Amino acid sequence: MSFSDITWSAPKSMSVMQVAFNKAADDARAAGDDEAARRGRRMPRPLRTPRWRAPGRRWTSCRGFARVGHHGGGAGRWIDAHGWVVAHFVQHDSRNHDPQLHVHGAVWNRVLCADGLWRALDSRAIKAFKAAAGVIADRVAEAHLARSTAAEYATRPDGKAREIVGVSSELTWVMSSRRQAIGPRTQQLVAAFTQRYGRAPSRLEQHQLAEQATLSTRKAKSHRGETAEQQLDRWEAQTRRVVDGGLTAVAHAVLARGQRRAPAARWSPDDVIGRAVASLEDRASSSEADVMKGLSDALPANLGIDPEDVPELLVGLTERALARGDRLTPQEPTTDLPASDVRADGRSAFEKPGGARWAMPGQVSTQLGLRAAAVRRGAATLTTEEADAALGRLAEHGIEPGADQRAAIRGVLCSGAWVESLCAAAGTGKSFTVGAIADTWTGAGRRVFGLATSQAATDVLAEENVTARNISAWLTTQAQLDKTEPGGASEDAERWRLAAGDLVVVDEAGMADTGDLAAIQSRCQAAGAKLLLTGDPRQLAAVGAGGTFK
Repeated sequence: MSFSDITWSAPKSMSVMQVAFNKAADDARAAGDDEAARRGRRMPRPLRTPRWRAPGRRWTSCRGFARVGHHGGGAGRWIDAHGWVVAHFVQHDSRNHDPQLHVHGAVWNRVLCADGLWRALDSRAIKAFKAAAGVIADRVAEAHLARSTAAEYATRPDGKAREIVGVSSELTWVMSSRRQAIGPRTQQLVAAFTQRYGRAPSRLEQHQLAEQATLSTRKAKSHRGETAEQQLDRWEAQTRRVVDGGLTAVAHAVLARGQRRAPAARWSPDDVIGRAVASLEDRASSSEADVMKGLSDALPANLGIDPEDVPELLVGLTERALARGDRLTPQEPTTDLPASDVRADGRSAFEKPGGARWAMPGQVSTQLGLRAAAVRRGAATLTTEEADAALGRLAEHGIEPGADQRAAIRGVLCSGAWVESLCAAAGTGKSFTVGAIADTWTGAGRRVFGLATSQAATDVLAEENVTARNISAWLTTQAQLDKTEPGGASEDAERWRLAAGDLVVVDEAGMADTGDLAAIQSRCQAAGAKLLLTGDPRQLAAVGAGGTFK
């Protein structure tokens, strides 16, 4: 038998709170207060029972599908497969034996489908919805604890999750030895990346480096002989390093804060949706799960709603947020399809579950702005005679550009367009063409600057006698120049200050983030400089939100 493991891990403050209530119950029993002991053990009980996981599990299983027939080239047919068989295993500590409440959901990969046949679950569909299921599980658990313990939550400073008020950040840090190991290792990898490539890693690259740090610092699982009492004593000793009174004092602090808890927060759906959509606008595209996570982060910590209402709330907000974006993947039509080819979610059986992607309004407007700039005229130009003279000088040195290269050179030099694109496959002479354009432009007494995402592409521009820098460093320098008047910055910074008539060349523009291209274009426009984008959209794409060059 094979299974898919769906794991939910509680925020650290929730894990510490459960341990604190257990310790407070033990102390009450030792003092002869059996009623207080029973009450202390009962408060975090929802986390130890399957009941609080039901709403999230129902939502997730309704996103279960099986593949039917032949699947190739990303196409195929899917059928509803919602009757999951799941075994839950609740665990209370991490590999490093810190408090870490987490639940393993072992989902049997065989499921009874809508047509009455048993098939294998499509694990890729489960993966597509897994992040959204985690968002729902977090909010459902918080709603249950708010009801059973009156715990008050506050959004973390990073805005990515909520923690229980009364469990200090110092204590959660002490109880997070894995994070203490992963953080410094991640910083080392980021520093090495920056030194090697001359720029800070993107968000995706930072995530990959953090995963690398997580795996490289992870210890093998151990099952050392430690009783529950010994484990609790060890955690108590750790707590007393930062909290007077230990874990029992933490439990009392959580209860005391809960008794003074403010009413449920008032919030506006339009405001929450607007902030969530804005947080996703630096992505090339977003999935349903991405949008739901952004909405949960934008919602206030204390919603004051019933746990059973959490999925409906998040799903409803997600649908409204997606309506603001532009769907990038086509939606398979259901018109004239037989009922057997329409899934329970109303989608065609031939549409990949969880495969839809959306672009947020800000991303679309940025791309449209760049497209609009590409048709405006008025930039500095050379005459056709000057362009032909430059081609003649190449011929005198025995260099005969191809017809397409001659047309590109004339076009860029003489068009007067503020933004131009030079697109060609690798090995077809783009670098030579850019070099010829740069030589002619500088020969006319003007300056040329080269930008690229990678250091390798920057070096290629330098070989063509173009003053070059990677985009990240260039934008940093421009931000510094914004703070000074012309001539007021350092000599090294001043030589990058744009002026009217300059030509800025972005090599491998397909690898540049849309936000970076927009920032470059904006600065060129403000200075009266011409922008030339070169590359091949069929090669490597941007690490961040890209696709604009294509």
